[in-house]
Amino acid sequence: MATRIYIFLIILILPASGLAQDQPDNPEPPAMDYVSVDTATGGVYVTWEPSPSDTLDRYIIYEIIIFGGAPAGRPRGTVEKDTLEYLWNTGEADVKAISMAVTSSWPGIHQSRLSEIHTTMFLTTQYDSCEKEMKLSWTPYIGWDSLLVKHEIYFKIDNGSYTKLTETDNDST
Repeated sequence: MATRIYIFLIILILPASGLAQDQPDNPEPPAMDYVSVDTATGGVYVTWEPSPSDTLDRYIIYEIIIFGGAPAGRPRGTVEKDTLEYLWNTGEADVKAISMAVTSSWPGIHQSRLSEIHTTMFLTTQYDSCEKEMKLSWTPYIGWDSLLVKHEIYFKIDNGSYTKLTETDNDST
C-alpha cells in the first residue's frame, strides 16, 4: 500500500515540478496566456494557447505550490482538448496570490511538462480616514516578465462604471 502512495506522489509531483522531460511519446505543453481573479466568484480564471501536438485528449490545470522548498503542482481540473480556459472556484483568491500552470495530455499517461507558471496579483487596501486616503498594495504578476509595461488603476462608486484613476510603471506594487 505504501508503494502505491509513493508512486502516486511521484506521478503527481514530477510533472508539476518541471522535472519531467518531454519524450518523443509526450505532447508539447500549451502556452499560457494569463491568470486572473474573477472578482464576482473569487475564482481563478486560467487561459492558454493550444498545444502544437496532435491527437491531444485533454488539458490538466494545476495549482502550483511550494512543496519541500520546490514548486510542485496539485491538479485542479481537466478540460477537453478544444477548451482553452478554466475557472477554478477556489475560496483563496481573495486572500493570497495563486500560481497556475497547464499540461497537455495524450490518451493514457502521456503528459507534457508544465506550461510556464503564471501567478495572480493579490491586492490589499488600507483606508486612512483622517487623511481620507486609500493605500493600495499588490503582489507582482508573474508570468509575463518584460512584456508587462504598466499597471492601470480603476475605481467605481457603487454600481457605476469603472473610471481610470492613474497608472504606474511595471515595477510598482
